[in-house]
Amino acid sequence: MAAKILAMFSLLAFFVSATTAFTFPQYFPSCTPLALNSPCGQYNPLQQAFTSILPSSSMIIQQVQQNQILQQAQQQQVLQQAQQQQILQQVQQQQTLQQVQQQQTLQQVQQQQTLQQVQQHQLLQQAQQQQFLQQAQQQQILQQVQQQLQQVQQYQVWRQVQQQQQLSNIFNTQAIGNPTAYSVYGQRLFSSGACF
Repeated sequence: MAAKILAMFSLLAFFVSATTAFTFPQYFPSCTPLALNSPCGQYNPLQQAFTSILPSSSMIIQQVQQNQILQQAQQQQVLQQAQQQQILQQVQQQQTLQQVQQQQTLQQVQQQQTLQQVQQHQLLQQAQQQQFLQQAQQQQILQQVQQQLQQVQQYQVWRQVQQQQQLSNIFNTQAIGNPTAYSVYGQRLFSSGACF
């Protein structure tokens, strides 16, 4: 940066000296370049040298300006590239964030589905257990009923057998023919609760 400023000041000083070289001849009398010993003869070669240097200095200024414009354009390009990279990074970050959110949402949905499946499985197991329990209770009740029915049937059979025995004892011809046996049978009947 300091070198650029120094070059600008040197060019400015050079231009000032060049402009004075062109303006001072207006104040001096015109003279021919043949008289080398005269001041005019000594000034003309310097004037020619300045006029030959002047186009090159303008070219230098143009080159400096072009370099500055080029540097500005390069800086703008670098700035634009940096801005584009920032925008690209922001877009990538947003895309990554969206992907992460989608993954989280998918995981939550999967977890909810798994939880629902577990709950449904638990409910199914509970229903099956209740069915098994009901079936077991029904079987127990059925067995109890069957047992009671068997007991009732056995009691009925036993009563029928007893009644048949009592009837056979009552109508036993031997007992009727034998008064002693009849009295024995009668005592048995009275003791058992039978009545004539």
